[in-house]
Amino acid sequence: AREEVFEREQALRVSELDTALEQQKLLTAELSKKLAEITSLKLRDAKRQMERIEHLRNDFAMLKHGLDMVQWEQARTEDGGLQLFATNEDFLELKQAVADLAAAKEE
Repeated sequence: AREEVFEREQALRVSELDTALEQQKLLTAELSKKLAEITSLKLRDAKRQMERIEHLRNDFAMLKHGLDMVQWEQARTEDGGLQLFATNEDFLELKQAVADLAAAKEE
């Protein structure tokens, strides 16, 4: 009789451990799935940020090139100060490019 009780208790413990193990497996699978989702979202966000940085670099390079093409001269203002002004058409193109970029960034 004692052996039967012992065997039943052991079988019950094994069953409880099997159930706990199955629950642990399900939780581990769910956590792995959530981690994969979070990682995927973080990677997408990082990719978008890198694309934005690349666009900004390209915009900066274009503006720098435009600025390099502008010819500047100095002139005295009425109050005796110095003023810089552009002497060629490249400045107007650069000014328009800056305005276009600003408008695009606001959209």
